Amino acid sequence: KGWMQCGNVWTFPVEHMGGQGKINYYLEPPAGEPKLSTDEQLDIIRSFDNLTLDVFMAIMCQLTASINREGSRYPNPQYITISADAIMRYKGFSKRGLDRLWLEGKIAERVDWLHNLTLHITVYPGPLRGKNRKYISLKSKLFHAEPFELGQESCDGKPSILPRVWRITVGSWAEYWWTRENNTARWVSGITRNLLELPSNEKGSDVAKKIALAMFLIPGRALPLQPQRYTVRGLLRDFVGLPDPGKCGKDWARRERERLEAALDILVTRGILERVDWLDGYSPQDQNRTKGWADNWLAANVIMLPSVARQWDRPLG
Repeated sequence: KGWMQCGNVWTFPVEHMGGQGKINYYLEPPAGEPKLSTDEQLDIIRSFDNLTLDVFMAIMCQLTASINREGSRYPNPQYITISADAIMRYKGFSKRGLDRLWLEGKIAERVDWLHNLTLHITVYPGPLRGKNRKYISLKSKLFHAEPFELGQESCDGKPSILPRVWRITVGSWAEYWWTRENNTARWVSGITRNLLELPSNEKGSDVAKKIALAMFLIPGRALPLQPQRYTVRGLLRDFVGLPDPGKCGKDWARRERERLEAALDILVTRGILERVDWLDGYSPQDQNRTKGWADNWLAANVIMLPSVARQWDRPLG
Protein backbone atom coordinates (compact mmCIF):
# COMPACT_ATOMS: atom_id res chain seq x y z
CA LYS A 1 0.00 0.00 0.00
CA GLY A 2 1.09 3.59 -0.57
CA TRP A 3 2.39 3.09 -4.15
CA MET A 4 1.16 5.48 -6.82
CA GLN A 5 1.68 5.81 -10.56
CA CYS A 6 3.56 8.85 -11.88
CA GLY A 7 3.75 8.64 -15.66
CA ASN A 8 5.55 5.43 -16.58
CA VAL A 9 6.83 4.79 -13.06
CA TRP A 10 5.22 3.42 -9.89
CA THR A 11 6.63 5.20 -6.85
CA PHE A 12 6.36 4.95 -3.08
CA PRO A 13 6.76 8.47 -1.61
CA VAL A 14 8.05 9.08 1.92
CA GLU A 15 7.64 12.67 3.09
CA HIS A 16 9.49 14.07 6.09
CA MET A 17 7.22 14.41 9.11
CA GLY A 18 8.24 18.07 9.36
CA GLY A 19 6.97 18.72 5.85
CA GLN A 20 10.31 19.34 4.13
CA GLY A 21 11.98 16.93 1.73
CA LYS A 22 10.86 13.70 0.09
CA ILE A 23 12.13 10.24 -0.76
CA ASN A 24 10.63 8.40 -3.74
CA TYR A 25 11.15 4.65 -4.02
CA TYR A 26 10.78 3.04 -7.42
CA LEU A 27 11.91 -0.04 -9.37
CA GLU A 28 14.85 0.45 -11.71
CA PRO A 29 16.77 -2.49 -13.21
CA PRO A 30 20.60 -2.35 -13.23
CA ALA A 31 22.34 -0.53 -16.06
CA GLY A 32 22.21 -2.44 -19.32
CA GLU A 33 18.97 -4.27 -18.53
CA PRO A 34 15.67 -3.32 -20.21
CA LYS A 35 13.35 -1.00 -18.31
CA LEU A 36 10.26 -2.43 -16.69
CA SER A 37 6.87 -1.54 -18.13
CA THR A 38 4.26 -0.12 -15.76
CA ASP A 39 2.46 -3.49 -15.80
CA GLU A 40 5.69 -5.33 -14.93
CA GLN A 41 6.38 -2.89 -12.09
CA LEU A 42 2.86 -3.32 -10.74
CA ASP A 43 3.11 -7.12 -10.93
CA ILE A 44 6.26 -7.02 -8.78
CA ILE A 45 4.75 -4.56 -6.30
CA ARG A 46 1.64 -6.70 -5.92
CA SER A 47 3.88 -9.71 -5.28
CA PHE A 48 5.55 -8.12 -2.25
CA ASP A 49 4.53 -10.56 0.50
CA ASN A 50 5.65 -11.89 3.88
CA LEU A 51 8.58 -13.72 2.29
CA THR A 52 9.70 -10.47 0.64
CA LEU A 53 9.60 -8.80 4.06
CA ASP A 54 11.62 -11.63 5.61
CA VAL A 55 14.26 -11.50 2.85
CA PHE A 56 14.52 -7.70 3.23
CA MET A 57 14.87 -7.98 7.02
CA ALA A 58 17.47 -10.76 6.79
CA ILE A 59 19.63 -8.64 4.47
CA MET A 60 19.25 -5.51 6.61
CA CYS A 61 19.99 -7.51 9.75
CA GLN A 62 23.21 -8.90 8.27
CA LEU A 63 24.33 -5.52 6.93
CA THR A 64 23.79 -3.67 10.20
CA ALA A 65 25.26 -6.49 12.29
CA SER A 66 28.54 -6.16 10.36
CA ILE A 67 28.63 -2.45 11.19
CA ASN A 68 28.13 -3.14 14.89
CA ARG A 69 30.77 -5.89 14.99
CA GLU A 70 33.46 -3.83 13.33
CA GLY A 71 32.64 -0.61 15.16
CA SER A 72 32.91 1.39 11.95
CA ARG A 73 31.71 4.98 11.90
CA TYR A 74 29.92 4.52 8.60
CA PRO A 75 28.64 1.44 6.79
CA ASN A 76 31.45 -0.89 5.86
CA PRO A 77 32.30 -0.38 2.16
CA GLN A 78 33.07 -4.10 1.91
CA TYR A 79 30.29 -6.52 1.05
CA ILE A 80 28.55 -9.03 3.25
CA THR A 81 27.67 -12.46 1.94
CA ILE A 82 24.23 -13.96 2.43
CA SER A 83 22.77 -17.17 1.07
CA ALA A 84 19.28 -18.53 0.50
CA ASP A 85 20.18 -21.19 3.06
CA ALA A 86 21.04 -18.53 5.67
CA ILE A 87 17.73 -16.76 5.06
CA MET A 88 15.90 -20.05 5.57
CA ARG A 89 17.81 -20.61 8.82
CA TYR A 90 16.79 -17.13 10.03
CA LYS A 91 13.19 -18.23 9.67
CA GLY A 92 13.65 -21.79 10.91
CA PHE A 93 12.54 -23.26 7.56
CA SER A 94 13.48 -26.94 7.21
CA LYS A 95 12.44 -27.66 3.64
CA ARG A 96 14.00 -30.58 1.77
CA GLY A 97 14.09 -31.91 -1.76
CA LEU A 98 11.86 -30.19 -4.31
CA ASP A 99 10.23 -28.00 -1.64
CA ARG A 100 13.65 -26.60 -0.76
CA LEU A 101 14.50 -25.94 -4.41
CA TRP A 102 11.18 -24.16 -4.86
CA LEU A 103 11.80 -21.95 -1.80
CA GLU A 104 15.36 -21.15 -2.91
CA GLY A 105 13.90 -19.99 -6.23
CA LYS A 106 11.36 -17.78 -4.47
CA ILE A 107 14.07 -16.24 -2.27
CA ALA A 108 16.25 -15.55 -5.34
CA GLU A 109 13.27 -13.89 -7.04
CA ARG A 110 12.73 -11.58 -4.06
CA VAL A 111 16.41 -10.64 -3.77
CA ASP A 112 16.23 -9.60 -7.42
CA TRP A 113 13.09 -7.52 -6.80
CA LEU A 114 14.67 -5.77 -3.82
CA HIS A 115 17.88 -5.19 -5.76
CA ASN A 116 15.81 -3.12 -8.22
CA LEU A 117 14.51 -0.78 -5.50
CA THR A 118 15.98 2.70 -6.00
CA LEU A 119 15.76 5.79 -3.79
CA HIS A 120 15.52 9.30 -5.19
CA ILE A 121 16.12 11.63 -2.24
CA THR A 122 15.28 15.33 -2.61
CA VAL A 123 16.41 17.90 0.01
CA TYR A 124 15.61 15.47 2.80
CA PRO A 125 16.74 16.22 6.37
CA GLY A 126 19.37 13.72 7.44
CA PRO A 127 19.89 12.71 11.09
CA LEU A 128 21.35 15.24 13.49
CA ARG A 129 25.10 15.09 14.05
CA GLY A 130 25.68 17.11 17.16
CA LYS A 131 23.85 20.36 16.48
CA ASN A 132 24.18 20.13 12.70
CA ARG A 133 21.80 18.61 10.18
CA LYS A 134 22.67 18.01 6.54
CA TYR A 135 19.99 18.12 3.87
CA ILE A 136 20.44 15.29 1.42
CA SER A 137 19.76 14.99 -2.31
CA LEU A 138 20.94 11.84 -4.07
CA LYS A 139 19.94 8.77 -6.05
CA SER A 140 20.89 5.41 -4.65
CA LYS A 141 20.02 1.72 -4.75
CA LEU A 142 18.58 0.35 -1.52
CA PHE A 143 21.35 -2.23 -1.76
CA HIS A 144 23.40 -3.92 -4.48
CA ALA A 145 23.13 -7.71 -4.80
CA GLU A 146 25.74 -9.49 -6.91
CA PRO A 147 25.19 -13.24 -7.49
CA PHE A 148 28.16 -15.09 -6.07
CA GLU A 149 27.18 -18.74 -6.34
CA LEU A 150 24.70 -20.28 -8.75
CA GLY A 151 22.62 -23.41 -8.36
CA GLN A 152 20.32 -25.38 -10.62
CA GLU A 153 16.60 -25.47 -9.95
CA SER A 154 14.36 -28.02 -11.63
CA CYS A 155 11.35 -28.34 -9.33
CA ASP A 156 8.96 -27.67 -12.23
CA GLY A 157 10.70 -29.94 -14.70
CA LYS A 158 12.45 -27.05 -16.46
CA PRO A 159 16.07 -26.72 -15.29
CA SER A 160 17.17 -23.15 -14.66
CA ILE A 161 20.20 -21.53 -13.08
CA LEU A 162 19.45 -19.31 -10.09
CA PRO A 163 21.69 -17.53 -7.57
CA ARG A 164 21.97 -19.12 -4.13
CA VAL A 165 24.55 -16.76 -2.58
CA TRP A 166 24.91 -13.00 -3.02
CA ARG A 167 27.47 -10.32 -2.24
CA ILE A 168 25.47 -7.45 -0.75
CA THR A 169 26.60 -3.85 -0.36
CA VAL A 170 24.36 -1.13 1.04
CA GLY A 171 23.52 1.96 -1.03
CA SER A 172 25.11 5.36 -0.45
CA TRP A 173 22.04 6.56 1.50
CA ALA A 174 23.28 4.59 4.53
CA GLU A 175 26.21 6.96 5.04
CA TYR A 176 23.68 9.50 6.30
CA TRP A 177 21.24 7.28 8.23
CA TRP A 178 23.26 4.38 9.63
CA THR A 179 25.61 6.40 11.78
CA ARG A 180 27.23 5.59 15.11
CA GLU A 181 26.05 8.92 16.52
CA ASN A 182 22.35 8.10 16.37
CA ASN A 183 22.65 4.31 16.87
CA THR A 184 20.31 3.74 13.93
CA ALA A 185 22.29 0.73 12.68
CA ARG A 186 21.98 -0.92 16.09
CA TRP A 187 18.27 -0.12 16.14
CA VAL A 188 17.69 -1.62 12.68
CA SER A 189 19.79 -4.69 13.53
CA GLY A 190 17.81 -5.33 16.71
CA ILE A 191 14.37 -4.86 15.16
CA THR A 192 15.07 -7.04 12.12
CA ARG A 193 16.57 -9.86 14.19
CA ASN A 194 13.62 -9.64 16.57
CA LEU A 195 10.96 -9.75 13.85
CA LEU A 196 12.66 -12.56 11.94
CA GLU A 197 12.06 -14.75 14.99
CA LEU A 198 8.29 -14.26 14.71
CA PRO A 199 6.43 -17.41 13.58
CA SER A 200 4.77 -16.67 10.26
CA ASN A 201 1.50 -18.20 11.46
CA GLU A 202 1.26 -16.09 14.64
CA LYS A 203 -1.81 -13.88 14.58
CA GLY A 204 -0.91 -10.30 13.69
CA SER A 205 2.70 -11.12 12.73
CA ASP A 206 2.30 -9.94 9.14
CA VAL A 207 0.75 -6.65 10.28
CA ALA A 208 3.46 -6.17 12.94
CA LYS A 209 6.19 -6.55 10.30
CA LYS A 210 4.50 -4.09 7.94
CA ILE A 211 4.13 -1.47 10.68
CA ALA A 212 7.73 -1.87 11.86
CA LEU A 213 9.03 -1.74 8.28
CA ALA A 214 7.09 1.38 7.33
CA MET A 215 7.72 3.24 10.60
CA PHE A 216 11.31 2.39 11.46
CA LEU A 217 13.28 0.36 8.90
CA ILE A 218 13.14 2.10 5.52
CA PRO A 219 15.58 5.00 5.05
CA GLY A 220 14.07 8.28 6.14
CA ARG A 221 11.81 6.64 8.74
CA ALA A 222 14.47 5.24 11.08
CA LEU A 223 13.73 7.56 14.01
CA PRO A 224 14.01 5.35 17.08
CA LEU A 225 13.18 7.91 19.76
CA GLN A 226 10.32 9.86 18.20
CA PRO A 227 6.69 9.03 19.10
CA GLN A 228 4.60 8.15 16.06
CA ARG A 229 1.00 9.39 15.92
CA TYR A 230 -1.66 8.14 13.49
CA THR A 231 -5.36 7.61 13.25
CA VAL A 232 -6.34 3.98 12.96
CA ARG A 233 -7.57 4.72 9.44
CA GLY A 234 -4.22 6.27 8.49
CA LEU A 235 -2.28 3.39 10.02
CA LEU A 236 -4.27 0.82 8.06
CA ARG A 237 -4.33 2.85 4.85
CA ASP A 238 -0.61 3.67 4.73
CA PHE A 239 0.98 0.54 6.18
CA VAL A 240 -1.38 -2.41 6.27
CA GLY A 241 -4.10 -1.88 3.69
CA LEU A 242 -7.54 -0.46 4.34
CA PRO A 243 -10.18 -2.91 3.06
CA ASP A 244 -13.24 -1.88 1.14
CA PRO A 245 -16.14 -2.46 3.59
CA GLY A 246 -18.49 -3.16 0.70
CA LYS A 247 -16.43 -6.19 -0.34
CA CYS A 248 -15.43 -7.58 3.05
CA GLY A 249 -18.68 -8.57 4.77
CA LYS A 250 -20.22 -7.15 7.88
CA ASP A 251 -17.49 -8.34 10.30
CA TRP A 252 -14.55 -6.72 8.48
CA ALA A 253 -14.02 -4.07 11.18
CA ARG A 254 -13.90 -6.66 13.97
CA ARG A 255 -11.37 -8.75 12.05
CA GLU A 256 -9.17 -5.76 11.24
CA ARG A 257 -9.34 -4.55 14.84
CA GLU A 258 -8.26 -7.95 16.16
CA ARG A 259 -5.35 -8.14 13.67
CA LEU A 260 -4.17 -4.63 14.50
CA GLU A 261 -4.43 -5.16 18.26
CA ALA A 262 -2.52 -8.44 17.97
CA ALA A 263 0.19 -6.72 15.89
CA LEU A 264 0.63 -3.83 18.34
CA ASP A 265 0.74 -6.32 21.22
CA ILE A 266 3.56 -8.19 19.43
CA LEU A 267 5.54 -4.95 18.96
CA VAL A 268 5.15 -4.05 22.65
CA THR A 269 5.82 -7.57 23.95
CA ARG A 270 9.00 -7.84 21.87
CA GLY A 271 10.26 -4.47 23.06
CA ILE A 272 10.06 -2.68 19.71
CA LEU A 273 7.45 -0.31 21.13
CA GLU A 274 7.59 0.93 24.71
CA ARG A 275 3.84 1.40 24.79
CA VAL A 276 0.78 2.29 22.73
CA ASP A 277 -1.55 5.09 23.87
CA TRP A 278 -5.14 5.28 22.61
CA LEU A 279 -6.13 8.93 22.96
CA ASP A 280 -9.80 8.53 22.09
CA GLY A 281 -10.51 5.17 23.67
CA TYR A 282 -11.04 2.00 21.59
CA SER A 283 -8.02 0.28 23.16
CA PRO A 284 -8.01 -3.54 23.45
CA GLN A 285 -9.51 -3.14 26.93
CA ASP A 286 -12.41 -1.08 25.55
CA GLN A 287 -14.98 -3.59 24.34
CA ASN A 288 -17.44 -0.99 23.03
CA ARG A 289 -19.29 -2.51 20.07
CA THR A 290 -22.35 -0.26 19.94
CA LYS A 291 -23.78 0.68 16.56
CA GLY A 292 -21.40 2.90 14.60
CA TRP A 293 -18.31 1.93 16.63
CA ALA A 294 -16.30 1.06 13.49
CA ASP A 295 -16.28 4.65 12.16
CA ASN A 296 -15.27 6.00 15.57
CA TRP A 297 -12.53 3.36 15.86
CA LEU A 298 -11.11 4.28 12.44
CA ALA A 299 -11.02 7.96 13.49
CA ALA A 300 -9.37 7.19 16.86
CA ASN A 301 -5.85 8.54 17.43
CA VAL A 302 -3.08 6.20 18.52
CA ILE A 303 0.45 7.14 19.64
CA MET A 304 3.23 4.54 19.44
CA LEU A 305 6.29 5.21 21.57
CA PRO A 306 9.37 3.30 20.36
CA SER A 307 11.76 1.65 22.79
CA VAL A 308 15.28 2.99 23.21
CA ALA A 309 16.67 -0.41 22.14
CA ARG A 310 19.73 -0.28 24.42
CA GLN A 311 19.44 -4.03 24.82
CA TRP A 312 20.09 -4.53 21.10
CA ASP A 313 23.81 -3.90 21.10
CA ARG A 314 25.04 -7.48 20.86
CA PRO A 315 26.31 -8.53 17.42
CA LEU A 316 24.44 -11.15 15.44
CA GLY A 317 25.76 -14.66 16.06
